[in-house]
Amino acid sequence: MSLHILYYDLLKGYYKGTASTHVHEILTNLVKHGQNVLLYESNPHSPWYRHVEKRDPKPGLGNRLAEAVPSLGIFLSFLGEARTFFKGIIALKKVNQKPDLVYYRHSLFNSGYWLARWLKVAAIKEVNGILAHEMKVTGSVRYLPLKIIDRIERYSFPKADKIIVVTTRLKETLTKAYEVPEDKVVVLENGANTDLFKPVNNEKLKEKLSLEQDSNYICFCGNFVAWQGLEVLLRCMPLVLKECPSACLLLVGDGELKNKLFEIAKEINILDKIVFTGLVPHEKVHCYINASDVCAAPFVSERNEQSGVSPLKLCEYMACGKPVVASRISGLEAIEEYKTGILIKPDAPVELAKAIITLLKNPHLRKKMGLKGRLYVIENRSWESIAMKTIDTFKETVEDIRKKKMRAQLEETT
Repeated sequence: MSLHILYYDLLKGYYKGTASTHVHEILTNLVKHGQNVLLYESNPHSPWYRHVEKRDPKPGLGNRLAEAVPSLGIFLSFLGEARTFFKGIIALKKVNQKPDLVYYRHSLFNSGYWLARWLKVAAIKEVNGILAHEMKVTGSVRYLPLKIIDRIERYSFPKADKIIVVTTRLKETLTKAYEVPEDKVVVLENGANTDLFKPVNNEKLKEKLSLEQDSNYICFCGNFVAWQGLEVLLRCMPLVLKECPSACLLLVGDGELKNKLFEIAKEINILDKIVFTGLVPHEKVHCYINASDVCAAPFVSERNEQSGVSPLKLCEYMACGKPVVASRISGLEAIEEYKTGILIKPDAPVELAKAIITLLKNPHLRKKMGLKGRLYVIENRSWESIAMKTIDTFKETVEDIRKKKMRAQLEETT
């Protein structure tokens, strides 16, 4: 059965980061397997997303007001979602095609759900994190605004017909702390494009990227935000350099912590041992991973323990055949189970340094773990396999709602 899926997205003008990669891969594979995707997103241009090489460093007036007055930011968020909601209704009237379901990402005011209710179709929500938790960790919102956001989320989460989450821990949080019925929540982890992310010759890539041939690179890819553990990664480097003087840190990405990381590197005198690449198009990220010897994901315990993690970076590291060092956080158990890397205590620079040193000094172990990682991703975490599970979830939800409607009609006639 082929479904008509309305994909409703509030991300606009976003660059090729985690969110857009997930969106692109899932939608591409849904279409590949015969589903009809009707796209409605804030960005009206290309089929799935617009590639933006650099984000505008100057936030708009609305963003500046929201930062200055968080309560006003909540109101502005409501206006933005309302505008998107009504634009969606207008666009759908022009299309003259009713979808079978609305598939939408988590947003504060749940406008995707209300659009599905207006259409009288299934509302399937994708949740990758809880806004109140993230804002508490970053400190971007406090006190009353944080309580308001928490209340809104507690009201909106149970309303969806089905919720797709990326970690088991996030499912536990939604069912226990947010009173979402357990049968409403399905765990579908993030994955990797195994055709794009695959092993490539290390030395040739170092030359292509103007990296030192004699250096051993430790790679991190992703957003420079509080929960990624980048400060811990930097502070472990002096310990690594004592044992492995050729080690060098390769930081691929950008984010709000960049200036702070730069200052920490100066403070502990390792600036000459760090390469900041800035934003890199997603189709080129594999080059930096393959130019490295070890890849890192030192997540902090705060925020991540509440939601668990299912990072794209881990799947992409392993798809490239690289051993990984990551924090012992819910969602990363497969690293230890399949022996694709080393798990360490979160927020522990000494333990992180020891794991990195172990891998840098043992090329055979790196190769063995890398091969196992590649095999694990191919067998369990390709985007194609995740899309197939997503289709099954869609069909089951639509069929369940169809049966409920039939039962309701039958009750009315008796």
